[in-house]
Amino acid sequence: IEELLGADATLGDIARYQREVGQAKIAPALEYIQDLLNNSKGKIIVGAHHIDVVEQLARGLVGYGALIIRGGITAKDKARAVKSFQNEKSHRVMVGNMLSMGLGLTLTKAATAIVVEPSWVDGINEQFEDRIHRITQEKNVYIMYLVLRGTLDERKLRSVMDKSKNIKMVMG
Repeated sequence: IEELLGADATLGDIARYQREVGQAKIAPALEYIQDLLNNSKGKIIVGAHHIDVVEQLARGLVGYGALIIRGGITAKDKARAVKSFQNEKSHRVMVGNMLSMGLGLTLTKAATAIVVEPSWVDGINEQFEDRIHRITQEKNVYIMYLVLRGTLDERKLRSVMDKSKNIKMVMG
């Protein structure tokens, strides 16, 4: 963080920088996701951290029937979005905030999960991945993390992978 933002960087500086990285990834992420959707018939879930990034991604994918799950929507609206995603062919994308999508949702009609803004916490990333990696999943599952080289993103994922490796080693 010192290398990227300077020795006197505050938590606010780090948060602002992470938001800027998320926003910088929107256009290339949309291009990548649209390419995947145009070259397959499958469904995709997309996760991000910042609400504005989630909303911009959903707007960019509206032509694919994008649905959205984020903080602030009711449980009823969340259940309706999940039901539509699971049952209607016109809804090929579910875009959501990683925390809001992380628990209790089954999105097995998708076999691909794309993380645009990963969390520092491995458990949050894993819970998001698990939305499509459930007992009722019938297809191979693909999980992709989009990383903006040379940013805190790259270091964040390296740190998460190291933590995960250490936890697995300790737990046996």
